[in-house]
Amino acid sequence: MAGFGFRDHGAEGMLDDLEFRLFLLRHGDNAVCIITGDHIGFGATATAQLRQIVQDAIGVDPAKVLLCASHTHCGPQLLDHIPKVGGPLNLDVLADLREKIQTAAQQAQENLTSVRMSWGESSLTGFAINRRRKTSEGFVNAPNPFGRRDDAVTAIQFNDAKDSSLRTVLFSYTCHPTTLGGYLFSGDYPGATRRALEKQTGATAGFLPGCFGDVRPNCTVTGNGRFRTGNPTDIEDFGAALANAVMDAGKSTFALTPQLNGICDEVRLPLQAEGDSRALPLQRIDLAKEFSIMAMGGEICVDYGHYIKGLSNTRRILPLGYSNDVIAYIPTVQILEEGGYEAETSCPWFGLPKPFKPEIEITLKDAVKKMMT
Repeated sequence: MAGFGFRDHGAEGMLDDLEFRLFLLRHGDNAVCIITGDHIGFGATATAQLRQIVQDAIGVDPAKVLLCASHTHCGPQLLDHIPKVGGPLNLDVLADLREKIQTAAQQAQENLTSVRMSWGESSLTGFAINRRRKTSEGFVNAPNPFGRRDDAVTAIQFNDAKDSSLRTVLFSYTCHPTTLGGYLFSGDYPGATRRALEKQTGATAGFLPGCFGDVRPNCTVTGNGRFRTGNPTDIEDFGAALANAVMDAGKSTFALTPQLNGICDEVRLPLQAEGDSRALPLQRIDLAKEFSIMAMGGEICVDYGHYIKGLSNTRRILPLGYSNDVIAYIPTVQILEEGGYEAETSCPWFGLPKPFKPEIEITLKDAVKKMMT
């Protein structure tokens, strides 16, 4: 199991099923494939192999294959470089996943149907909270109701072109799936939301992770002074509330004009260690003339998400973290100056010899802006 450094052994059982989903979109000669999964993150090895499998199976360009992990901390290890929080890359899981993705890609190709695409937005408050709080000893991991977060709930709907029934919904929310701890596999609140949506609608649902590096579930002890570990009831309540918010988002939607494309790049972010840096994967996925996804391969803090959403007045840009890799926490200049987990103490978990330099913020923002131009 990957996600928490306190664990000293593997999973003891299953609380709820872990699921991977493959969504194939085709329009004319263009195609985009989105793969979602209940686990900590797709590492570079898994990303390269699964993209190749999709290309070999159904001919989709690897640059147009997006892999999004829910980032549940109660799932298997598919990252290459965080052995201290889940052990080495689980090759058995990856081998099994390769076979399943190949089958899923072929089935998706064989079962394509005409749909209409639209998007909508609602909000969900009270379930996510900023986790950086200033104390006399510095910034600690504790509830901060006044800190930045993003309560928006985005839904991308695909309705049958003939009878208008909902076939698929992709939904995004900005909150770490860290409700649970312990040793039972679980999809946490994204899995509970998916189950609730599919039960209500009969459609297939997939979770797209927002920029929630410094935002987590609002599970606190009485008085809101510190976090507590959640329980199965918490994730079911969270899932039910988020599912209702996704349904609300779908009640008033904007039609989308299909325009499928994808490009990949990377930006090198400098570390405070002389001459050292890390490459952050970037991917732009265009679903429509009016809607794009900007996906990044790190634990992206929430202020970056707000920045990306504000880049265009004519196109909706959905910012995602935890996509195609998870190289480290990506803090802002302010967080680096403040210190704390996202800025400093998380670095050893990801094999970083030093924190990032403050110029990473302008470097990343410039790279994203260039990709979205």
